[in-house]
Amino acid sequence: MKKRKLEDIVIVVRSCGERTVPRLLKDLYRMLPMCEVNLVEKSPFYEALLEHFDISRKSSAKFTFGLDGDIILYEQAPELILNCIQNFDTENIIRQHFKVHDKFLGILDAGNQLFNNRFAEEFYQYLKNKGDKSCWRPESDNLFKFSDMKGLKRDLETPDKFIGLHEHEQYYRNVFQSMKNRAIKYLRDKNQRLNELEGLVAENKDDMDYIVALEGFRAGMEESELVLDKDRYTDISTLLKNLNITEKSAL
Repeated sequence: MKKRKLEDIVIVVRSCGERTVPRLLKDLYRMLPMCEVNLVEKSPFYEALLEHFDISRKSSAKFTFGLDGDIILYEQAPELILNCIQNFDTENIIRQHFKVHDKFLGILDAGNQLFNNRFAEEFYQYLKNKGDKSCWRPESDNLFKFSDMKGLKRDLETPDKFIGLHEHEQYYRNVFQSMKNRAIKYLRDKNQRLNELEGLVAENKDDMDYIVALEGFRAGMEESELVLDKDRYTDISTLLKNLNITEKSAL
């Protein structure tokens, strides 16, 4: 097999107005200067998803490295990605996640994926014509259905190394909405997650992110509507006033 290079990757960053987007873009241009970088800011979320895979299907690159705007990359990211594509079975595997250190939930496979563009055209058409726009996880749930239909594998082995931080340095409004959504999605262990967040608040009394995250999670425990579209994020101005804090400035 011909040795693969980082030039074989096109990059898509999806943004919902995250505070770390400028830093992420700057780091991508610095770390991966050989790769084309695309920024997708569409709303509602499903339209952003379609644009993401429209870029993938039109690209001559073999892979798409997709990132959410709330990722801060580690310096080892390019090496990790390169090692992954060298061993990527493009005949049978559709995507691979990398691990991240999430500020509120610890170790996760979230906010990123390396997608096999061999299936980009088919997956794009699936999303456009047959995809479920109402599911709680539009990307993952539709990809699961599509890969099962095609008999494809995904995430066989998540690399032990971490690609970056997740949910660090974000605006309070994004922290609140993210944790609110997570509470809605957790069907079985809400109380355990709540207890863990309360513990983090007690351990990090000077970091208001944890207090806002806890309030967002509590709000999500009382609601059932998942909000993915940035134009419909919860207005937290009253909460910030009650906590005697103001929204963060841009990085």
